[in-house]
Amino acid sequence: MKIHYYLLAIAFAHSFTQLKAQNPQANTLLKSYQNDTLLKSDKRMQEQPQRRFTADEVLNKSIKYNNPYATVINNQFSGFAANKIGKLAKEGTYPRLFTSTDEFPQIKKRLNSTQIGTQLMAVAIKELSNLRNGKDIYAKAYQSFLITDTLKLRADFRFADFANLLAVQGLLAQINQDNILLQETGKVAGHFIQAWIQYINTIPHVQGKEMMVKEQVYNGAKMAKLFDFTSNGMTQQQKNTYFNFMLKETTGKYGDGMQLPPHWRRWNHIASALEYPLAVLSIENQKGFDKRVYDRGLEVLQDYLTYTFSPEGMSNEGITYTFNPFADDLLLMVAAAKRGKTDFWAHPHLRKLPDWLMHSISPNPDALWSSHGDVGSASTLPWLMMMIMKFYYPQDAKIDYLYANCLPQDISKLPDVSAFVFAIDPDKTKAQYNGVPLVEMPLTFFSPHRGTLMSRNKWAKDGILFQFDGRQDTYFQSHDHSDRGNFTLAAHGRWWVVDGWRSTESKYHSVVTIDGRGQGYFATPASWLNFVDHSKATFGAINQKYCYDWFWLKSPVADMLLNKTVEPQWQNGVYAEAAKGLRNYYPDAKPQRDPLRKVAEYFNGNLETNPLIWNEDTWPMRLTNFQVEYAFRTAGLVKGKHNYVLIVDDIKKDHQERLYEWLMPMPLDVEVVSIKQLVDVKQESGALNIGFNTLKNRGLQGDYDILLGDKRMKRNMQDVDTDVSETYKAGRFTPKKGDPQLLVRVLNHRAAPRPNLEPNPRLEVIEKLKTEDMHQFYLRTMDIGKRLVIPSRSHQPDFKVLLFPHLSGDDLPKTQWNSTRTVLTVTFKDQTDTFYFDKTSSGKTKVKLVRDGEVIFDI
Repeated sequence: MKIHYYLLAIAFAHSFTQLKAQNPQANTLLKSYQNDTLLKSDKRMQEQPQRRFTADEVLNKSIKYNNPYATVINNQFSGFAANKIGKLAKEGTYPRLFTSTDEFPQIKKRLNSTQIGTQLMAVAIKELSNLRNGKDIYAKAYQSFLITDTLKLRADFRFADFANLLAVQGLLAQINQDNILLQETGKVAGHFIQAWIQYINTIPHVQGKEMMVKEQVYNGAKMAKLFDFTSNGMTQQQKNTYFNFMLKETTGKYGDGMQLPPHWRRWNHIASALEYPLAVLSIENQKGFDKRVYDRGLEVLQDYLTYTFSPEGMSNEGITYTFNPFADDLLLMVAAAKRGKTDFWAHPHLRKLPDWLMHSISPNPDALWSSHGDVGSASTLPWLMMMIMKFYYPQDAKIDYLYANCLPQDISKLPDVSAFVFAIDPDKTKAQYNGVPLVEMPLTFFSPHRGTLMSRNKWAKDGILFQFDGRQDTYFQSHDHSDRGNFTLAAHGRWWVVDGWRSTESKYHSVVTIDGRGQGYFATPASWLNFVDHSKATFGAINQKYCYDWFWLKSPVADMLLNKTVEPQWQNGVYAEAAKGLRNYYPDAKPQRDPLRKVAEYFNGNLETNPLIWNEDTWPMRLTNFQVEYAFRTAGLVKGKHNYVLIVDDIKKDHQERLYEWLMPMPLDVEVVSIKQLVDVKQESGALNIGFNTLKNRGLQGDYDILLGDKRMKRNMQDVDTDVSETYKAGRFTPKKGDPQLLVRVLNHRAAPRPNLEPNPRLEVIEKLKTEDMHQFYLRTMDIGKRLVIPSRSHQPDFKVLLFPHLSGDDLPKTQWNSTRTVLTVTFKDQTDTFYFDKTSSGKTKVKLVRDGEVIFDI
């Protein structure tokens, strides 16, 4: 049965732009992502691999896979400058990958007439002068290759960087008609390629990848680009050396992703592997050229765009992982267009890509982009990628805004040779935009396929951006973290709440831990329960229970725990150590195939030839992590004359007393101004009550106020305290009017059963040490960081937290509970919001917001 997620998404996208409080189309789509499970007896759970595929089966496309998703049609050509594609170079002439000699006059004109061109030429002149006349390792290699092809290079020589230097020099020599320099460059390049080939020939095939091309052959398409831009200066013998090497290494060899079902082609290795079909085009006119590599590569490209990016344009991985190789993917699209296939540029998910990137940039563009997963937080956007997109979508206002904001002030390092080909300026500079795009943008972005919400109060540098992430589309062991339900917050020109860079464990994310334990890793999916978007509030609710209950194992680890024979490459090393540690901790552990329906739909019908994601993993196997009775988070941004965030957590392990800790990671420059309990305390002085306290208004406003500021605050820097006082003044922060601040008001948490067991809220400095040992980078440190910790020693914490970004001196909200803490009034001078909380039998709290008699939402 086909699941038409894409068609549902189109209907959903139409609905949420109308800013209706309830979104039935969204909920219809979200239902297909729920964490319902299949019975063990379900025949879909019984499928097993039957045999191993062959390279010819892969390249001939003779393996039949089951794809449960709807087909995407590339039909969004509006705004695409097809006239800029240009003609393919004649057979036997170079360059031919993504440009040709016919385009040299225009390239030269752009390099001389644009600001980016001026910067590129300045960098090129400096670095190429050093290449020919300097004394560093590149200059020495250059001089050696002028006279010999027998130089042996060490493994740590930066082959790609040296190749790019020569490629740029070859391009510039040709557009300036400097034949002497071209011949010199070709000679050096030809000798260097010979040495590079000798080095690659010493590298053995990776175990398990013997039928695949070596990554060193196509990585970054650097060798192919080098040949493309310097071969006009080479001898025929040097050209033949390159041709013979590429033919030998690529004929009959498939690239990563080609061996997989279409909908599995959705992670960063696939983006890098697309450099392979780009690279082989450098030999497309040679006898013996295996055109199947290129053809399969284009199919992988189509699937990568379809399944990596949602219909809303959002990647299933963080910005850095997604876009590091993406400029080369765009070059493959240029190459394909030159060869008659232009429709990749009209892929509907690609055309929506700027929407995601527009929404994930900080309101203050100097504060970078934010996304979730490995290396996702605080990302830059590769300017070369955006320059190529600008080149082919010259009138797209979103692309221009993104390009302007990701361009560095100074280009200090020579970029890829393709930057010189597509040099073009943005229409406006970053300073001219000043954080405000010229195109009308909605305030909310929601991807029901990814399970990510982003909402703003306005498009301005001093605006608020709240992101709430509950990934529900995870089907295999990936770059996700144990952080379902995490959120980030930017306001008043800075990030207040951030996400972990490579910190996979829950303790480094804005989630709740229980007795120090968090969600499982490898991370399992959450499920979204509801999403509402209204002009006065944007909220979502997710179910995190499955994420605490289970964790996924790498397939070799699961096999070892089940005493299965694994491939030789897994019998030692990190996975063997992980299996050993798990066996000690879980002596009776028996991993089981994950029975989630959505996971089964993803894998079922595709196991016959044993295709492996990462060349390692198949249908994920699960183990018990830290089972909870329930775990829900409801969160969102309230908008109006005053804007704030509300987080409601319903989480319960069992009926025992536990230490629940509500965590919020923050940048290092965030500091505590004050922490105070929201209660009026009066010390009695009567003869019988002396020293005793009476409490007034306890719990009426909430439990705690934590006021945070940043390094812009002044600090009392007196050497020592001289006053007789219980309060130390030295070192305290003293914000002045207008300083950015964040009020964290703990509206509710369940107090400890005895007062002397009550733990303290705190902002703490920690080392972000990777203590999870299930994969890479065990004990790698991510340096120090800060996190706010709000604890509750109880059997269920009932956390409710309000976050109010403001400027020092602004009026703070007044909050007041009713006697049963089911109704909360949030009051400003000119805005009153009333929240109604109702605990359901599932453990989730229903949240309803009413303002001026209008029900804003009820989820």
